[in-house]
Amino acid sequence: NGEELGDTGTQSLGESIDDLLGVSSVDYGAAVGQPAIRGLLDGRVKILRNGLSVADVAGMGADHLNEVDLFNIRQIEIIRGPSSLLYAKGALGGVVNIIDNTISQKNFEEQAGGLGVEFQTVNEGDSKNFFYENNVGGLNLTFSFKDSQFGNYDIPNGAIIHSEEEHEDEDHDEHEEDMGFLANSDFGSTTSRFGVSRVGDWGYFGISLEDQETVYGIPFHGDDHGDEHGDEHGDEDHGDEHHDEEHEMEYYSRSDNNTSLSMSLSNEITDSLSFTLGISNVERTPSSIELFMNGAHMATGRYEVGDVNLKSETSRNIDLSFVYEQDGYFGNLSFFRNDVDNYIYLQDETEEEHEEHEDEHDHGGLIRADYLQGDALLEGYELEIGRSFALGSGELELSFARDALKAEFASGGYLPRITPPRNIFAARYTQDTLDLKMSFKDVESQKDTGVGEMVTDGYQMLNLNMTKSFVFSDTERLSVTVFAKNLLDEIARNHASFVKDEVPLPGRNIGLRVNFQYN
Repeated sequence: NGEELGDTGTQSLGESIDDLLGVSSVDYGAAVGQPAIRGLLDGRVKILRNGLSVADVAGMGADHLNEVDLFNIRQIEIIRGPSSLLYAKGALGGVVNIIDNTISQKNFEEQAGGLGVEFQTVNEGDSKNFFYENNVGGLNLTFSFKDSQFGNYDIPNGAIIHSEEEHEDEDHDEHEEDMGFLANSDFGSTTSRFGVSRVGDWGYFGISLEDQETVYGIPFHGDDHGDEHGDEHGDEDHGDEHHDEEHEMEYYSRSDNNTSLSMSLSNEITDSLSFTLGISNVERTPSSIELFMNGAHMATGRYEVGDVNLKSETSRNIDLSFVYEQDGYFGNLSFFRNDVDNYIYLQDETEEEHEEHEDEHDHGGLIRADYLQGDALLEGYELEIGRSFALGSGELELSFARDALKAEFASGGYLPRITPPRNIFAARYTQDTLDLKMSFKDVESQKDTGVGEMVTDGYQMLNLNMTKSFVFSDTERLSVTVFAKNLLDEIARNHASFVKDEVPLPGRNIGLRVNFQYN
């Protein structure tokens, strides 16, 4: 829910929901973190805002941020597996739906508003926010504003893994990253939203307007060896070694007719135990990037080449979930199996393949990567068990969760960039105006690597949150939140990221949020 998101501090969409089972983040620094669900990423997870698709450039590349702001929202809905077909086409993995009150579906009973500030130590940044909502003349009006400015974030010393070429360069100066921060990881965003709605017995109608301006760095923006490989930002005359050849524009006409089907069955076995079975057959058309890309993609450090002959992906998914709750005990268990025909992936060329055409084209020193297809099988499970019970004048909830995924090609070998198994231990204590939370995430090493991938070491992430509310009246309260992320200052890498070696996750971060609200 929105309050829980507020307690964790400002972060990307992917990082905000990374602790949920089956959900992980594909990050390019602090600003960009796109959600992946059950190992499916790169456009296979649809992002919605109030049930409507968010049309931004994030769908064209995981190095672009999702243009959604998580301030003053009601909740985030995560749908894994077959049921996602109800909300978006081609969502093989699932959907992420952000719900806010911009177009309210019910009348506001009284005016409400709030002011807030936030500070973080890992990037020496701050954020300021404001919101207001009221019913005026039968119209529900909402307005919110947030401005965030965060600098380069700190990382543990030695967290950057440099390429062999950099180590072999005797004249190479000391890296800025070795000084304790990640260069070009700064982030600034200003977002304002306005909405109006009218609600009646007949339903509701409304309009909304959102304006978001962001400036953010992309760490490790390609290879910067100007003398060796050329300037990444380009002198137009320096460019491609094929400048003597004549290139003609090619035109393509493509028609795709995809059909997707989904069925789910739910039933209560007992008063405390229920199950849901989902079966689906979902097809996804290749994206324009996968089909037509042919050039340098500096954010990934690759020269990417698409294939106009790629076929549509077909996912045959079966999902079985159990939910248990009785006498303070609770549990969730899900199994899934996903057969994907014509799975599209980006494959780096081998050294032998590079040597074959090196004399003709070195791709500006970048790795050449081609969009290929192959039948794949993804299967795994998600488990959560826990208990809540009274402790003193409050309630304590303890839980353990684990998710694990195995993803292989039918022809042999593992899919690239698949999140390793994770164990999450959590404790939460609530007492009137006090809320304490602790989570310890143990991410195992990923040794099931795709062709050309390196093993990613595991890590442990300890996060703490404490929120104390001061109630001044029935309508006014002040909330003070202290949060700590990566308290152990672990060197942590996201295996799903193309730039995991050069762009580790942020180091220890202590933050403070102060919010005043009235209603």
